[in-house]
Amino acid sequence: MSSWCDKLASVPAAGFRMSSHHFATSTRILDCLAPILDRHVDDGQTAFSVDLPGEYSVNVKTNSGFAIGVDSERVHVTFHHMMRPKAVSGGPPIMEMLSTPLPYTKLLPEVVERLIDATLLVPNTDGRGVNRMGIMTVTHVSEDELPPGIEKLISHFGAPWSQGLSAYTFQVCAVLDTSQNYEDRCVYTVLKSEKKKDLLNVQFDYQRIFDDFRSVDRDVLNKDMHALSHEALKHFEKIAVGDMFDASSFVGPND
Repeated sequence: MSSWCDKLASVPAAGFRMSSHHFATSTRILDCLAPILDRHVDDGQTAFSVDLPGEYSVNVKTNSGFAIGVDSERVHVTFHHMMRPKAVSGGPPIMEMLSTPLPYTKLLPEVVERLIDATLLVPNTDGRGVNRMGIMTVTHVSEDELPPGIEKLISHFGAPWSQGLSAYTFQVCAVLDTSQNYEDRCVYTVLKSEKKKDLLNVQFDYQRIFDDFRSVDRDVLNKDMHALSHEALKHFEKIAVGDMFDASSFVGPND
């Protein structure tokens, strides 16, 4: 499935929330993640870095662009483009791309795969599981390249002010669907700086919250995340088209 996220070079993130806390030390978490870290070696050199860890949390950034975060309750993987300066003979350094710039719909399955790999390794998953799953799209875009639906959403919030909005930050959390054993919702966040040269930051976070927890099992998590990815992408497209933001859709309780 192609997506407006591909056209606008959006980047993905995905995460799990566990059903209960477990306060493993950062050293133990890193030891558990060693099978993943062992794969990130380039020409004999370490191809990852570890942010200054918290007492019970770690965040690992790989040169390939995938950042893995683990704390007492959450596991998440985010993709960021990674670059580094490269020396050039007879000239100033140039920036070298370390990560591979792929479309959103190609990066998302890789993010999900790494998320599941990491979750299977976190300490003490016996007796606890995953009770929330999320898929996020993060897009930096100029106002004149916004998908129609997002433009309509911003216009709706700015409608009371005839001179328009010079800067804004708004977030909406909406329940989308409720079934017998889970609830789907999406958190929409849009930020615009007062600096005219800055791009808009548009984030959609599609979440599925289970009444009970899902087992930390590769087949179970793969199946659930495949289904969630499909629903998230479908919803992101619906938002981008924007029919739901037409004026006729905004009907008050007494209309």
